[in-house]
Amino acid sequence: MLKQILDFAGYSGILASVARIACLVLFLAGQAMAAPVESTSVRAAVRDYGVNTRDLEALTDFLEDSVDQGELPNALVHVYRRGQLVWSTRVGYADIEAKRPIRRNSIFRIFSMTKPITAAAVMVLVDDGLLSLQDPISLYLPEFRNMQVLSSEDGAAPKPADSPIRVRDLLTHTDGFTYSFVASPLQKSYVDLGIEFGNPQPEGKTYDSLADMTRALATLPLLHSPGYAWSYGVGLDVAGRLIEAVSQQAFDVFLQERLFEPLGMKDTAFSASGRRLTTLYTFAVDSETGETLKPPRLEVRDAPVDSAWSEPPPVLSGGGGLLSTADDYLQFAGMLLEQGRNPENGKKVLSRHAVRMLMADHMSPAYGLGRVSVSPSYLYPDGNISGLGFGLGGAVQVNPARETSVYSPGSYTWGGAAGTLFWVDPEEDLVVIFMTQAISLGRADPVDRIQAVLANLVYRSLE
Repeated sequence: MLKQILDFAGYSGILASVARIACLVLFLAGQAMAAPVESTSVRAAVRDYGVNTRDLEALTDFLEDSVDQGELPNALVHVYRRGQLVWSTRVGYADIEAKRPIRRNSIFRIFSMTKPITAAAVMVLVDDGLLSLQDPISLYLPEFRNMQVLSSEDGAAPKPADSPIRVRDLLTHTDGFTYSFVASPLQKSYVDLGIEFGNPQPEGKTYDSLADMTRALATLPLLHSPGYAWSYGVGLDVAGRLIEAVSQQAFDVFLQERLFEPLGMKDTAFSASGRRLTTLYTFAVDSETGETLKPPRLEVRDAPVDSAWSEPPPVLSGGGGLLSTADDYLQFAGMLLEQGRNPENGKKVLSRHAVRMLMADHMSPAYGLGRVSVSPSYLYPDGNISGLGFGLGGAVQVNPARETSVYSPGSYTWGGAAGTLFWVDPEEDLVVIFMTQAISLGRADPVDRIQAVLANLVYRSLE
């Protein structure tokens, strides 16, 4: 169970690969890495903020060793506590061959760490009174009216869904959608129709806009009736289109005006180019066993020169399309910790109620989802949701003992396909941002272990 959960997107090393697997749609290019490491640490009166510097020095040492051993190309970590960035460390290279060191303003492809941002953007519209989480999305996207669901009987025709897709279903992965890279009865249909939100688009299956792709998606049946099961899929991408329909603005324009500008997130967008963009790597995989090679070997997947992310894509992915910096994402996560206010100037971006809804466990009976059955599911492989819940766009720690996680109850977290991770822990007044650029296409990759050790060392440092 641990490996499957680890692979979802970085949950204290507990959630990394559903988001990572999304990168199977990218093209491959190979190039081996070099070994040298550079590292810089910055301390900001850590003793005044309840953090032990010796333990955080150990974190830097650990990350340097990981880069030396080829387990990561680079790492940038921010630790924010009690309203202050108390620790920042960076190691490794943005580009290994060019020996270009990672910088504090380096730009990373954050993949599924886009999802919490999209969920927050939906909550902006809720705050504005323009929609409700209980609204059927067909009120705004009529193509999703009268959806069909796969029949459980072999060969039987799809049947009408028991309930409409609601806004909350999109944000909690209870909508019945899936992904083209997830094994399911709908996988071939998604592939054949080119349902690949994000960048780059698959060859020969391009769409001109987010609206075009969501209309195509609406022609396919659902895996299950909305609200019945948890299934990782393209719901947050549909949420991006929902934002366009309700706000009457392009998705990227809405994000810029209502989240990025108010939070000072000047480097977060759907494209980036130039030397600040980090090279994207992948771990080489043993073709016979499907496991990551040992010792690890990093290969180039996408370089800043002629990057697939150098131009805005026609389909803006609310589930995995953004690029960002550690500083920018800290502004977003810090806003969640500060109950909806810009952590630097205190200006309100979201209401306290909206933030509470984002970070609440919507898998619980209190939110009307008590009959959720999580089978099949990668996040909850044993069908039990008692330890790890799900909020809007991200996971919520419910029972640390069951999940063997160091996160406090109520912590909100998600990660990305290239090993990025963040979490917000209100109980400890803590935010942690972890950036790197290494995709796993196999099993037993080192990023899972690195994320788990990162979390342990951070919590060990707290006084």
